[in-house]
Amino acid sequence: MIGPSGGSRSRDAETVPSQAESTWDVRFRRWFQRYLPWPRLLPGTEPVYVRSLLYVFGALNIASLVILIASGVVLAFFGPTWWKQAAAGRFTDAVHYWAVQTFFLCMLAHLVVVYLTGAFRGGRAATWILGFLAFLVAATTGLTGYSSAQDFDSQWITTQAKDAVNSIGAGGLLNLLNTGQVVGVHMIVLPLTVAIVVAIHVLLVRVHGVVPPYDALEEHLEAEVRS
Repeated sequence: MIGPSGGSRSRDAETVPSQAESTWDVRFRRWFQRYLPWPRLLPGTEPVYVRSLLYVFGALNIASLVILIASGVVLAFFGPTWWKQAAAGRFTDAVHYWAVQTFFLCMLAHLVVVYLTGAFRGGRAATWILGFLAFLVAATTGLTGYSSAQDFDSQWITTQAKDAVNSIGAGGLLNLLNTGQVVGVHMIVLPLTVAIVVAIHVLLVRVHGVVPPYDALEEHLEAEVRS
């Protein structure tokens, strides 16, 4: 890990009174400065091997997630009558639908790419596990979203999915036939969970850096390009 320079530590120590050294906020700031300094959190350059298209799926995944959440907030605000009858509502609903497709497509491609390129190397196992956990939570979010549509196809799939949920013993926690519970979980609980898991996942990527390819040469590791 690359920590802040000695001068930065000394300046920070001068600005913090000795009686505040043991407070939780000072300790958190010291931890944050050590593991996530600003040049690492918001880098201006990246290793040259990130020019490969294989490294694009993660960024596309985050972009589609932002569009997905933003359109979902608009749909939740105006309600089902608006998104089923108004032209702007139907357009927003279509944006939300296609953002879901793009999100899962990019996430699946990203999972396959990082597995084949060994992105779990170099102490990055937790990053990989969090990414896979985000996929599982996102899949549950998609199921509850589809159940919220309440059309014929949605009701049929929801009925079948209810049996699957019961088979793993989670029926007491999530009843897919309870529309009120499903809508609330879909709009609040699961999106927040996905956003938090993805945020931690991205922070871990910043901490450890982008994993180099198996056949990366020394000049590839040293050369940098503007991000």
